[in-house]
Amino acid sequence: MLVEVFNLFIFALLLALLEVQVEGRDGWARNLPTWRPVADRWYVKLYQRLMDKREMTGYHLAIFALVLFVLHSIYLAGRKWSLGGEFEILSDFFLVAVVWDFLWFVVNPYYGWRKFKPAFIAWHKSWLGPWPVSYLWGIFFSWLLFVFSSAHLIEGTIFWLQKFLLLLSLLVLTVAVRYLIDFKKR
Repeated sequence: MLVEVFNLFIFALLLALLEVQVEGRDGWARNLPTWRPVADRWYVKLYQRLMDKREMTGYHLAIFALVLFVLHSIYLAGRKWSLGGEFEILSDFFLVAVVWDFLWFVVNPYYGWRKFKPAFIAWHKSWLGPWPVSYLWGIFFSWLLFVFSSAHLIEGTIFWLQKFLLLLSLLVLTVAVRYLIDFKKR
C-alpha cells in the first residue's frame, strides 16, 4: 500500500506542478486559450452542477481524461478488469483530484497555504470551514467507491482510511516544506 499511495501522491504532485506552469496565478484555466462551450447546453449544466458551478473548459476535460487514462493503464499492463477494480480506480481518481488541486495551491508561488481562502480563490464557490465543499465531496465519493470495490464495509473503510491518512501525511509534509521555504525567504 505504501508504494501505491506514494505513486498516487507523486502523480498528483506532478499534475499540480505542471498545472502551475500552464495556469500560473490564474486558476481554473481563466486566461488559457481553451475551448469553452456555450453555457446553456445540457452537458455544461450537468458538469457545472457536479463541479460546484465551475466553468467547463476543454483544458479540464482533457486533463481529467488523461488522469483517468493513466489510472486505467494498469489494465494495459495485464491486470484483468473487474467491477471492483473499476470502483477502486474511480476511488483513486477522486483522491488524486482532491490532492492535486490542493497541491496546486501549495506549490504555486502566487498562493501557498496562507492564500488558501475563499477571498483568494473565486473558482471554489462553496466552502465548509477552511475547505472547499468539492474536496469533501471528492473524499466522500472516494471512500464510497472504495467500499463498493471491497464488498466489505468495515475492512474496506479501514483500508481506505489508511490510504487516506498516508496521503494526508504526505500533504502535511509538503505544506511544512513549503512553509519552511517561505520562512527562510523572509
